[in-house]
Amino acid sequence: YAEDLMNDLYSSLRNQSLITIYLSLTCLLISCLGLISYSSYIAYRKKKDFVLRKVYGATSGRIFREFAVVIIRIMFISSVPANILAWIAYREWSSSFAYKPPVNVWVFIGTTLGMLILAIAVTAYHVASAARTNPAENLANE
Repeated sequence: YAEDLMNDLYSSLRNQSLITIYLSLTCLLISCLGLISYSSYIAYRKKKDFVLRKVYGATSGRIFREFAVVIIRIMFISSVPANILAWIAYREWSSSFAYKPPVNVWVFIGTTLGMLILAIAVTAYHVASAARTNPAENLANE
């Protein structure tokens, strides 16, 4: 009887948890698509710049560093308010519980680092594809 009572009490919380997980995964997917599209847009917009730098002797690593700095700066600027809002939302949500597990700062650092790794991987892909193209063809098309 006690188990059924506990299941009834926490069934709405389980449903809320599932909805939160699905919405979080959807938000993560949308943010990853936004990151990929933004990186593609910047790479397309700076393609001529990449080609000119390549013609003048810049290495792919140097071009990658310059492009990655822009993406990493945007990621850090956006992660600060996102982490603060997530911490406030968790604090408000957990205030209704008798036992409040502490929020570990490593959760926020880990998610930020995970998104930075994804951003660097996407950036490396776009810079590598721009670096592989023939500079003469790209400059002729411009």
